[in-house]
Parts: sequence; C-alpha cells; structure tokens
Amino acid sequence: MAEEQIYYPFDYRHHMVYTVALYGANAPYVIKGTLVLRTYYTDSSKTKVDVAHTSDYVMDTVFYESNKVIREQLDDGYNGRRELVELSMPDLGREYRIVYNAAEVASPRYDDAILVLNYRDPSARGVAIILKRDAENGIQWLEESEARTIARKLKNMMQIQ
Repeated sequence: MAEEQIYYPFDYRHHMVYTVALYGANAPYVIKGTLVLRTYYTDSSKTKVDVAHTSDYVMDTVFYESNKVIREQLDDGYNGRRELVELSMPDLGREYRIVYNAAEVASPRYDDAILVLNYRDPSARGVAIILKRDAENGIQWLEESEARTIARKLKNMMQIQ
C-alpha cells in the first residue's frame, strides 16, 4: 500500500494568466491577471514536475480568482464550496475544457444557468472557465489571442442556442 505524501516540494512562480469565463447566459468574459502559482514536484530536488498535482492546483486557483472577479462585479454571493467538474469542449477543440462548480447553488438575483452546458448538465450554475490540456495531460491557462478567439466562438455558440 502506497503511503500518502505529506509534504510536496513546490516553487512559486509569477504567471500572466488568461482564461475565458462564463456566468449564466452573459457574454463571455476574457479574464486576465498575474497570479503567483505553485509548481509541485515529485522529488525533493525539484527536477520532476508533478503534473497532476500542479494541474489540480492551477485549475482550482484560476477558477477561484475568476469566480471572485465576476461575482464582485455583479455583487452576487458565493457559497464558498468548490466541487470542480471538468468537461471537454469539442466545439472549441479537443484540448479545451470547461470547468465549473457542481456545488454551486442558484443565484437569488440572476439567472445563472450556464447556457453552453444546458445540453450536458442542466443543473450547472454560476461561473465556468475555459482552460486547456496539454500533451502531458497537464492543465494550462490560455494565451491572450487564444482567449479572445475562444470568447468570440462562445459568443456565437450562445447566440445560436
């Protein structure tokens, strides 16, 4: 039986992060910000990146920060619980993923059902973000031009629905 590791070696790095965020049926938001993110390693000499652990951390942090930005602007509350769900977005490309919070409860102020997920998960509410998986199956944020292109595609998809 494998023992669970108690300490994971990591480094902090500053990154300029872009993502596309959705809130209900609102037009997509391009979110940009500098984040201090952890890169986790499997060894104490910090030579081999722990892709799975780093990806989970990046997904959670980018979701949390994007959710905070949107909800503060809309003055909409947040229950604080996160049970992130990651689904593929084949309409955008096979590497893209939509991430949303399955634990989100309906907003008392807004219709926050995530429009682009109605056909896959009608109960999806609140904020969703777009990230991508790389060749090593690690999660990544977007480049600026990529984020703007995806926002345009999502806007068109939402107008069709």
